Amino acid sequence: MEKRFNTEKSVRCSSRFDQEEKKEESMMKKRVAFGRVVIREYERDLGDNPSVDCGPPIAIGWRYSPSHTHSVEEYESKHPSQKRRSPRELALPAGKRYSILLNECHIPMRRMKEVLKEIKTIKDSRDRESVHAEIFFRKPHAVH
Repeated sequence: MEKRFNTEKSVRCSSRFDQEEKKEESMMKKRVAFGRVVIREYERDLGDNPSVDCGPPIAIGWRYSPSHTHSVEEYESKHPSQKRRSPRELALPAGKRYSILLNECHIPMRRMKEVLKEIKTIKDSRDRESVHAEIFFRKPHAVH
């Protein structure tokens, strides 16, 4: 015995569902709201990122000061729009990082030297791997 399905009903049902979904999407796209800005200030600590050119890297620690909460309007009135800074402008010079880590974070120079030694080991290892990869992937020259 052959079964027959009424495809018209399922299409109609699907169509109604699609219309309701599109209506909800349309309404959601038109609503944007911002409540408040919550600011946490984290401690600075000695980092381990080997991408620094020289000097010790700085990272944020796990501890933070109590949050400051502001309305968006209040925050924006206190922080006028500024031009975005380039990565170069955001980078801290090595001397400044040493100063922050020694004087504000109380990191001993001995610990910074240990981290700098670890970073050098990582960089040297990457350099060796890069040379090996270059040799391995080098295209053979055509012989004439």
